[in-house]
Amino acid sequence: MIRIFRFCPPILSAAIWLLTACSSDPKVDPVDPRQPRLTITWSPPTLQPAAGSTQLRFSTDEAWHIETAAGENIDPWFEIDPMLGGPGEDISVSVRLEENTAYLGRSFTMTIRTASLEKSVEITQLKRNAIIAGENRYELSAEEQTLTVEILSNVEYEVEITEGGEWLAADDSTRSEPGLSTSEHRFTVGANSELQERSATVVFKDLASDLQDEVTIVQAAMADPDPERTALRAIYREANGEGWTNSDNWCTEKPLREWYGVATDDDGHVVELRLPQNNLRGAIAHEIANLGHLRILDMSRNELECELVYELPQDGTVRPDFWDYFRCDLDDLKLLEEIDLSHNKLYTSTNVPPSFREMNALRRVDLSYNRLECWISADTWRPMFENGRTVDMILNGNRMFEKVHDFIQNHPEWDRLAMQLVRQYVYDIGYESVHVPEFTFTDMRTGAQQSIRALCSQNERTMILAWDPTDEKSIRFAERSVRRYHKLYGAQGLAVVAILPEGEEYRRAAEQYLATHEVEWPVVADYADAEGRRIILPSEPYPSYLFFDREGKLVDDVYTGTFCYGMAGEEPLLYDLTEREFQYANNMNSICSKIFGKCTYESTDYSMDKKTELLQRATRGKGVDLVLIGESFTDVDIETGFYKDAMEFAMEAFFSVEPTKTYREYFNVHMVYAVSKRRQLTRNRTDSALWTIEDSANGIDGSLGTVDNYAAATGTVYPNRITCVVVNAHYAGLTYTNRKIAYSGFQYNNRDGLRCLVRHEAIGHALGWLADEYSSNLETDNTGEITLSEKNRLSQNQRLEMHLNVSSTNNPEVVPWSHLIGHPHYPGIGLYEGGYMYQWGVWRSETSGIMRNSRLGYFNTFCRELIVRQILTLAGEEYTFEKFLEKDILPERTSYTPKHTLMDMEYVHRPPIF
Repeated sequence: MIRIFRFCPPILSAAIWLLTACSSDPKVDPVDPRQPRLTITWSPPTLQPAAGSTQLRFSTDEAWHIETAAGENIDPWFEIDPMLGGPGEDISVSVRLEENTAYLGRSFTMTIRTASLEKSVEITQLKRNAIIAGENRYELSAEEQTLTVEILSNVEYEVEITEGGEWLAADDSTRSEPGLSTSEHRFTVGANSELQERSATVVFKDLASDLQDEVTIVQAAMADPDPERTALRAIYREANGEGWTNSDNWCTEKPLREWYGVATDDDGHVVELRLPQNNLRGAIAHEIANLGHLRILDMSRNELECELVYELPQDGTVRPDFWDYFRCDLDDLKLLEEIDLSHNKLYTSTNVPPSFREMNALRRVDLSYNRLECWISADTWRPMFENGRTVDMILNGNRMFEKVHDFIQNHPEWDRLAMQLVRQYVYDIGYESVHVPEFTFTDMRTGAQQSIRALCSQNERTMILAWDPTDEKSIRFAERSVRRYHKLYGAQGLAVVAILPEGEEYRRAAEQYLATHEVEWPVVADYADAEGRRIILPSEPYPSYLFFDREGKLVDDVYTGTFCYGMAGEEPLLYDLTEREFQYANNMNSICSKIFGKCTYESTDYSMDKKTELLQRATRGKGVDLVLIGESFTDVDIETGFYKDAMEFAMEAFFSVEPTKTYREYFNVHMVYAVSKRRQLTRNRTDSALWTIEDSANGIDGSLGTVDNYAAATGTVYPNRITCVVVNAHYAGLTYTNRKIAYSGFQYNNRDGLRCLVRHEAIGHALGWLADEYSSNLETDNTGEITLSEKNRLSQNQRLEMHLNVSSTNNPEVVPWSHLIGHPHYPGIGLYEGGYMYQWGVWRSETSGIMRNSRLGYFNTFCRELIVRQILTLAGEEYTFEKFLEKDILPERTSYTPKHTLMDMEYVHRPPIF
């Protein structure tokens, strides 16, 4: 509000009267017509409560100064600048105001004074509007009652019940005088007859703005006359009780002891809840916390899927304890002695495990084989492992991580406790060395008893195999993989003990199996420590095993889901011991080789020698014969399937790249069994079936007559036959080109290396008659330039249609691939120096390809054409360039290598031999 006051000083008025009265006298001189001037051109409107500034503008022809009603700028909530000045037009004065934090408006008066005039302006700042509830949350008991809510406000407002209007009603309210004042609002609250609390929301809204405040009213649930019955009903509801396998008497009025799986004490309190393998699906009801007398809880082997530990809503309250921010409904059950929630889908998104605080009677917790992704232990568990107390914490088969607390690792029974938690999917948990806990087992085959620690001390490695005799995959793994390595390395110190799952059904199944099968290692159903306890070992998934050294120290834990090494191509990162057994076996070969050295086992059964199998039949042409033979594989390798797995892998490697991938239908694939005496090459030819020996220069030295003799067992004949010899436990490549016999080494744990060698040797050299396209110092002079004699040998080979992928001339019109130079479909083809093992004087068609670098995933264009020409010719079809173009698939190229590069030889390799 602005008021402008005009003053007329008495002396000035008298002067004006005198002049007026005398104006008619012609003898008196006229008065000067100029009048003093003070004009306010703009004054501020009413201002908002927020801090800010405004202006006062005016004009005057006299000097001026400003006075305020409170004196010369002594009031701290406003500031005026400038306070004085000379005459002028549109003079601007700044007025700065601080925020009005009061709930009443305020004002002050500015007076502009000149020598002759003065004018006043009132500056007004509005009040701070407010609607303030005395309390924002009311928690009420369940009975009917009246609630009074106090509101402080200085505006007109309305009351709106936005939630809970069916049980909350507003009575007439009283209002006090304007300004920041107190109003009381009375609400009638109906009685809560439900067993769950309920809430209502009341909003107090300003009629003229969006200003409001909100009150939440929470009414407690009706006192439950039978809270344990209610809790069980909630468990039934949340876990899909209608679908349970057995739910006799659940949710009836019968005594709780008659409900399936429920046991009560003499006072009727629920002390046991046992619902294992009962098709529970869904969540564990929060109401389980009301079973305060519960001692035994077993909901194992179901489909429960919910958060075991969840974060409490954050309301800004600072809580005294970290654990007060999280909740596990089981933590309220202080009398629990045993908890078994294993084999469900329970999880936690908080990284926090259950605290188990104040559970002084707890002795066993089984949370194994869930989806818990959290710390492996909690500091609140400390009391469970102090003062001679031990609680079995069975946590295997989750995704738990971090370090196991020292109070567990330093516990006298750490070895036994460690077996309950070491197997965690994906993650490695932090723990010091773990040894097999001492226990005595009884061999079901003989009835003999033995100490596990004693067995470990007698062998380099002891495998504790988790074996399920009711599961076909578990049986197959034992019969193939475990039998293979026990047979091969048993004499060198590999022991096996097969442990059965607990239960009579597994004992009976094992007895039936042993009655009809010969098992070479102890099979154990009964085992216990000195205190008679059955040790809990990480067992699932079946099959799986633990490896211990001579001191009983755990050195490996192998199961479906562990990370594997020696991957080939796009194989999965994790083991599957039954579905990808060859992948596992390849790694196991490497492990045994490192532990035991060369295998000392010698074959005794040669009945499979030269037996054949047809792995694939051609569906186009007269069929190109690919014969696969294994070298340095024993009778055990053949009996347990490893030999065939290796041959099938070599077959897939042969057809894993263009052009054989597209032309696969033209091939017959034969496998010939070859039983070698030893499992690795030696300098004695009679140790291997094909008389192959180690050779310091070539890596291997073959016996072509022996190979042809085995290959002929398939009924195939040269020259329509390509023979690929897979050399076990070796890494070398060698091809006898004119005989189409390729040797590809299969180093332990290097399936990818075998695949590269099969492509380079069997496809490139043996089938395609291709030359190497890399450079090497092997068999070159010091300059790395091809010699005249080698040029002559290359020319002779090319007259026999071999080694056409390189040239000793760089004339683009003469090289064998001249028809491809400039072809629009193959722009990368030209002349690149280096090949045929020489750096200079030999040219190739492209920068890269398998014949230059075995690890590349493609043959270059001209090599593909030469291979296709060989396939069609051997299959009895006429070759034309147009046929090649029709089916040729351009590869996805990797980065090119420089023109002159010495190939990094990762294995012993020699150029093709004639």
